[in-house]
Amino acid sequence: MSKVFKNLKRSILFASKYEKKRLVILFILAAITAVLPYMQNGFFGKLIDATIAYKTNGAGIQNIFNLVLLLITLTILPNIVNLLVGFVDTTFRFNINRNLELFFLKKISTLDIATIESDAYQQLTQKANERGVFIFYTFIDSAVDNFSNLIGVIVSLFILGFIDKTLLIYAFLGSAPALYVQLRYGRDVWWIWDLNSANRRKFFNRRGHFNGITALTEMKLYQLSKRFIHEIKRILDDFDSELESLEKNKLIWEILALLAFAIFLGLGVWRIFNLALLGLMPIGLMLFAYTTYRGFKGTLNVFFRRMANITEWSNYTGYWFNIMDIKPQIENSENAHKVNFAHTPPKIEFVNVSFRYDKNSKKYSLKNLSFTIESGEKIAIVGLSGAGKTTLIKLLCRVYDPETGHILVDGKDLRQIDLDSWQEQLGVLFQDFSSYELPVKDAIAVSNPNIGMDLKKVKQAAQMAKADSFIELLPKKYDQLLWKGFEDGVDLSKGERQRVALARVFYRESPITILDEPTASVDALAEQEIFETLEGLPANRTVILISHRFSTVKNADKILVVEHGQIIEEGKHAKLMTKAGRYAELYTIQAESYK
Repeated sequence: MSKVFKNLKRSILFASKYEKKRLVILFILAAITAVLPYMQNGFFGKLIDATIAYKTNGAGIQNIFNLVLLLITLTILPNIVNLLVGFVDTTFRFNINRNLELFFLKKISTLDIATIESDAYQQLTQKANERGVFIFYTFIDSAVDNFSNLIGVIVSLFILGFIDKTLLIYAFLGSAPALYVQLRYGRDVWWIWDLNSANRRKFFNRRGHFNGITALTEMKLYQLSKRFIHEIKRILDDFDSELESLEKNKLIWEILALLAFAIFLGLGVWRIFNLALLGLMPIGLMLFAYTTYRGFKGTLNVFFRRMANITEWSNYTGYWFNIMDIKPQIENSENAHKVNFAHTPPKIEFVNVSFRYDKNSKKYSLKNLSFTIESGEKIAIVGLSGAGKTTLIKLLCRVYDPETGHILVDGKDLRQIDLDSWQEQLGVLFQDFSSYELPVKDAIAVSNPNIGMDLKKVKQAAQMAKADSFIELLPKKYDQLLWKGFEDGVDLSKGERQRVALARVFYRESPITILDEPTASVDALAEQEIFETLEGLPANRTVILISHRFSTVKNADKILVVEHGQIIEEGKHAKLMTKAGRYAELYTIQAESYK
């Protein structure tokens, strides 16, 4: 329970930053809602006693009149309170969900890619996103409702204790078993979900194949629907069987709890009527005691049930707090240096760099890697798939830090350079690039927020990426929305999307341009033109190119051949061909395949 109260405290404090006034009002209205039924029952009991007194001795008609007016007011008041709750809660819910969504988007945007790519983070976000950030509001809303139930329980206990302490003991003993049942049930349901997080990830992955044109098309062509439906059904069946077993156990405990309540309810009713028969309790007070005793069980039962829900919501909210508490793996060092290489690119040196994704594995993605990239040099990195080429680039972008060794930028360790200012110097296009559902000009200009929209430069970047040829054929040209799901929107081919992505890199005008298979989906003619553009970039631009196509990199200033995480050859094309090593072998194999 301590974890529940800790998460509840954090949630309320978090909500108070944005909606403190409305949150306080909701708690006050919840307390009023809890007290009103007892006030109604209490004054109705007084009305009965006053009526009996009037029938007995003919006195107290004014008191009866006052009590009737008070009861009418107390009957109408809950409706007014409910209207106020609905009005305040609607605005509270909207603002809380809005601010929470924005807060966590900002939080996630501050995390480094190494953290985001980690399996622990992926599992955590999978669990959190199943209920979304809206679980915060559900958690707080349930807590406010249960605050009303808690007030009702406290008022009931106070009334029962004031009338007869034995009734208080009976009421508590009769309701205690229900607390155990509800708390245990809520905890165990969450355990079933939490312990099956791997299966849940698989479930959402398989279900995702039924969304989107590309996934559905391939699934139909390969007749995969039966397989995926079978896997989804198996996952759901496993969960259902666990849940069914849990529900059976819960039913047994609930029956036992109900029997316990029935026993103590009988004892309580007998106690109330016995006191009335002995003349120790007026009829009106007897009725008030009975309704309070019976209402106590109902209120306490709802309180226990809601606590079970709150326990479950607390666990899901805890996932978001875990995200909130994440600290990036890649952070700026103290007194990190800001850099700007707009005029002259830096000299970059890898010195005995080693790296592995899994620290418990003996397999290194890079091992004792050493090479130099001179200022303004155009270099190519080639090798078979899995050789470590993309990993090398990720280290240079400081997505990860080397496990051993150093990456030097103009003689300074990359870890001593301000991360944001370093990444501002880079224009990067990875194999898996993003496509933005924006007008063409914005989809290109988005890469350089420092200069914003400059249509002339957008067109220049498109020309360099050989994207202008198809952009000019679009109905609205550079104003064309690249979003098929909207009216007048269009979709591009994969090759066209890659050229738009390449145009983004050129528009960024970074001193260091890094391209990982930039023409993998581009036709041969456009590919040749793009590489000619890269070769023609000015001397104040360093270009690092990764490619499987050896024929496209032969004009590079330097070629690095990577294999098994190590550089096995280095030099210009002619030198490497003369050497007749691995590069010459792979180049010849590719050249023969084109004949």
